[in-house]
Amino acid sequence: VDAAPPEGFNCDDAYWPCAGSAPAVSFNVVTAEWEEQGADTIRFASTYRYEQDGDDWSMVRYTCDDAGATDMGEAGRINLTADLPPWDAADPPAWITMCRATVSTGGTCPTDEVVPDSVDQPNDGNGGGIESMQLSVTRADGAVITIDAAPKNPDQDLADDPYASLNRAPQLDTMTATVQVYAGETATFDLSTIHNPTDPDGDPISVALDSTEPIPTGLTVSTSDPLDVEITADPSMAAGTVSPSIVLIISDNRAGWVDALLTVEVVATPNEPPAVDVTRYELEIVSGENATLALDATHGLSDADGDELTVTVVDYPNSWTNPPKLNEPGPLDLLVKTPSGNPVGPAPEPVELSVTDGVNAPITIYVDVEFIAAPNQRPTADVTHIGLDMYADETITVSLDDTHGVTDPDGDALSITEIDDQPAGLAVTLDGGLQMTLTTDAGLVEGALSPWLNVDVRDPLGERLDIRITVTIIPTPEPPSNCELLSLTASPDPVDRHARGKKAHLLDEDVTVTLEYSGSCDGLTLNYDSGDTSGLGVGTGRVFPPGSPTSIVIVSKSNGGTEKWAPDTHTLTASTTSVDAIVATAVTTLTVN
Repeated sequence: VDAAPPEGFNCDDAYWPCAGSAPAVSFNVVTAEWEEQGADTIRFASTYRYEQDGDDWSMVRYTCDDAGATDMGEAGRINLTADLPPWDAADPPAWITMCRATVSTGGTCPTDEVVPDSVDQPNDGNGGGIESMQLSVTRADGAVITIDAAPKNPDQDLADDPYASLNRAPQLDTMTATVQVYAGETATFDLSTIHNPTDPDGDPISVALDSTEPIPTGLTVSTSDPLDVEITADPSMAAGTVSPSIVLIISDNRAGWVDALLTVEVVATPNEPPAVDVTRYELEIVSGENATLALDATHGLSDADGDELTVTVVDYPNSWTNPPKLNEPGPLDLLVKTPSGNPVGPAPEPVELSVTDGVNAPITIYVDVEFIAAPNQRPTADVTHIGLDMYADETITVSLDDTHGVTDPDGDALSITEIDDQPAGLAVTLDGGLQMTLTTDAGLVEGALSPWLNVDVRDPLGERLDIRITVTIIPTPEPPSNCELLSLTASPDPVDRHARGKKAHLLDEDVTVTLEYSGSCDGLTLNYDSGDTSGLGVGTGRVFPPGSPTSIVIVSKSNGGTEKWAPDTHTLTASTTSVDAIVATAVTTLTVN
């Protein structure tokens, strides 16, 4: 627009000044019409239209004239700007604002100076015509750009107008560039180092995506000022050049812009070497002991690619007879087995290890070994508190290793050093070591004695363990009377041995020896005859458990027996220690083949 046409400007969407019909799917943004007088008076028209061509929208200028005749001729077409968003009649992407005042570049016409699109242009009847106008266009990336112009007389150029805007588009060193990204990577690229855009007018420039162009499948693209482009490649993308290229709009702040193409090439992700948090780990160990080190925990050993790591022992102290072992129990576990007799202090050489993922160069890690004195460990017990049942006026012997499972991890000799708490009516005699004798008073009544018996156990270095015993007085049983052994049987009888010959052998099946009795019987035992070669000894008794009848099992070889028998008919005798027994013995035989 370089002149103020006497007939004003027409902004009707459907207006068409030239011969024939307006192009299909096109919309008038502004039309200027004027006459020029020479040998002939010629009428000119210039219409700026928003036009669709296939899938694209463009701003186009059509010009025509009547060549001094009556009717306007055919229009000539000049394409001005492409890649614009589609036309929306409710919210047009391009429009003209006409103003009575002069509006400088980037300015806005005051509301009360806006000239409506009416037939009385350029003289609107309010004392003034159009002093300036502003073309607003919505860009492909959604930004609105404006071009300001002031009207002049027909023979004047806008270059003479201090309020006119003469703007040149940004320039690029290269229109098309290629960048590389890894699959799964997010990378940021600075276009100032790739396309090297500059602005001839010195205006600031920025980048935006062309929203009308497709983004390649698998890529996520965003832009940020001033000239950064962030690209994320999906982890599933294969290596190769991605199509189509990304279309970027590089623009200044005065509507000048240029397209830049960015082609993305997905490249194979490089294999990362093994990673280690610390290269040296300090191991304190007692000479002669073993330690299993998980190298992923001690050194932070890992591989970002998930490659299988291989560890080898490169060196270890010369005084060691066996090298540390690997893969016990896991692939990154190191078993350090030190020989006995090493002096306290650091080993002369570290354990040196080499780690590789099979792709990258090996890395070296170390284990610095320091021998320390074996610490004294306190005594332990399976249980620390048990209960004992005793009769009034009874004496028993208690060994804490039997009752409580008291032991010393270092093998030190343990002893009961003192009794911290002791209930009334209970006498305690320390017999040495872990043994003591407990005696209850004759006058104690039934029930638990209070407090419990608290025993202090210590090793020679003074490590202490508290052991507790609760003593409960139970009813004294009636004296035994009328004890009578009724019968003694062995089954099966006869029984085979596991092997033949004259030598003693284990039985081939279990033999159950059953005693039936009546009354209250004490001290029920089973004795073998002089033919016994079981290792128990001639006449040695085995105690029957309580109950009537009661049984003893002679265990066979297949069930883990230990008693060996010679081939013979053996005499088995049950007896009781009850002083008032009516019948004190019962006899049977067992034939062993």
